[in-house]
Amino acid sequence: KPAHGNSYLGLITRHDGSFESIGQRMSKSCKAGSCYKSSVRLAAAESYAGFNAPLQLRIWLGNERGERAQLIFTSPSISHEEWKAYTFEFIPEKEYSYIVIEAFAESKNNYRGSILIDKLKSFDLCKKA
Repeated sequence: KPAHGNSYLGLITRHDGSFESIGQRMSKSCKAGSCYKSSVRLAAAESYAGFNAPLQLRIWLGNERGERAQLIFTSPSISHEEWKAYTFEFIPEKEYSYIVIEAFAESKNNYRGSILIDKLKSFDLCKKA
């Protein structure tokens, strides 16, 4: 079941080293030098059509569709089947208006993995003390 709502996203890596990713223009750009925070829920599937190895999730920022200019989050390898929340903070080096979310395996060859993603929160400014 999804962690939130009616659906979640599944991404895979393949035995030939290829992988899935998605991206889009953000509704608000991230400003250079500002601190942002977010969270995402991640899980592994019990069975995902033979793509069952644990994967990491990576989140990138860029200024063009598909651009990976600054890596802002890398999860640990996800092997748990229950949804767990992962929080992260980042400071953009430049102003960015695009996001890319990708499945990642440290070993690129012969790695048939999957990761499930839900409830990625919008980027909020960090609270100042």
